[in-house]
Amino acid sequence: MKRKTVLIFITFLFTLALSACGSSGGGGGVPATQPTNLDPSFGANGKVVTEFFSGYDAYAYAMAIQSDDKIVVVGGADNGTDYNFALARYNVNGTLDTSFNTTDLCAIGVPCSGQVVTDFNGGRDVAHAVAIINGGPNNGKIVAAGIAHSGTDNDFALARYNSDGNLDTSFGVGGKVTTPFFNGQGGWISAIALLANGQIVVAGGAYNGTNIDFALARYNEDGSLDASFNNLDPFCSPGFICNGKQRTDFSSNNDYAQAVVIQTDGKIVVSGYTFNATDSDFAMTRYNANGSLDTSFGSAGTGKVTTPFYSGRYDSAYAMTLQTDGKIVVAGYANNGTRKNFALARYNTDGTLDTSFNTQPFCAIGGTCSGQVITDFNGAGSLAYAMTLQTDGKIIAAGAAYGEGGDFDFALARYNTDGSLDTDFGSNGTGMANTNFGSPNDEAYAVALQSDGKIVVAGFSNNGTNYTFALARYLP
Repeated sequence: MKRKTVLIFITFLFTLALSACGSSGGGGGVPATQPTNLDPSFGANGKVVTEFFSGYDAYAYAMAIQSDDKIVVVGGADNGTDYNFALARYNVNGTLDTSFNTTDLCAIGVPCSGQVVTDFNGGRDVAHAVAIINGGPNNGKIVAAGIAHSGTDNDFALARYNSDGNLDTSFGVGGKVTTPFFNGQGGWISAIALLANGQIVVAGGAYNGTNIDFALARYNEDGSLDASFNNLDPFCSPGFICNGKQRTDFSSNNDYAQAVVIQTDGKIVVSGYTFNATDSDFAMTRYNANGSLDTSFGSAGTGKVTTPFYSGRYDSAYAMTLQTDGKIVVAGYANNGTRKNFALARYNTDGTLDTSFNTQPFCAIGGTCSGQVITDFNGAGSLAYAMTLQTDGKIIAAGAAYGEGGDFDFALARYNTDGSLDTDFGSNGTGMANTNFGSPNDEAYAVALQSDGKIVVAGFSNNGTNYTFALARYLP
């Protein structure tokens, strides 16, 4: 169900931790088959699929829209031996942009204009985040981030590309950077954000030898670690200073950072989920610009916030966005004991739940959960992995929902600013849309808006033989 887990988090501890989240069950709800707002001018009736190496899997996990509305999608592609960073760039109509990578080959004799693959160390490498630089000397360059296997463990990995798809050799070593977190342990990047000065902030997880912590790093424009970031906290291991890196433990159990945003004041907000003795909760931290925890955020001066949805159940956050008023919206899923559903929470600038966001009770009989929203797609389970904001403040969440055949479809929901579903979206006044690619399994992991307000969603689809990049575009 979570190929992201299989590819990105390679340690058995992480796999076991995720398996504790449970599985989705059946029940009644919104009809599984719904007409959608698909844009027929994009690809084939609103949908695009892209294979990398013929007959081998490729998974898309992140997306960014260029200023010219071209679409950059990143993930991992299996070449028959291992996985590499995989990028594809699409024109506005959904066709591959043949000006992106005119020289590289996906495999011997196979031209791959419009696609790029990048190997780090001959091991398993997967991109899970992407950002496009806007302004400055590196304007238009693309930064992809994720995980690379060093031969002994997993490291933070970044690659920067020129606008033509070639690696930018002024970044790191030959366009690539790898960063170990704890000596001889493992780490991975799940999210990326760019500072106005060109620096790069990434967030993910790192195994400290006992459990997994939130992990951050800040890089200078040339790919070197920024030594001014967290330069007072030697933490990685005895005698090992980690300038440029930061980690946060919530409960001495596993903690996974999945999203990062930068506030206008330079403070860094990271969200994800944390496991405790009985279940998992949404988790969020805020850091000052120097990398220290912001003690004005969260409870008791800790800089941390945890939010349960259903008591004793597993809740996980994967996406986050900042509103123009500074409020923070986080999305993921919550398990109600029967199935997982889209789950959103909105927070005030101090980390408290915003009680003006959903004033309806939902958590349990008699339970009021202002500040939180649950959305049941079809009575069989759904998970939100991505989120964005429209210019009018409406919230779009994307992910996967079980469809008619018991397999996942792309799932999209749009919310008004008060947390209610937007009845102008989807069909039958539901505010929701399911999209099936005609395959056994379709899951969306990224969502972004083009300049005309059209909604692009990216993830992966199974063609019956292997997984491919998959995109869908919706009318606003």
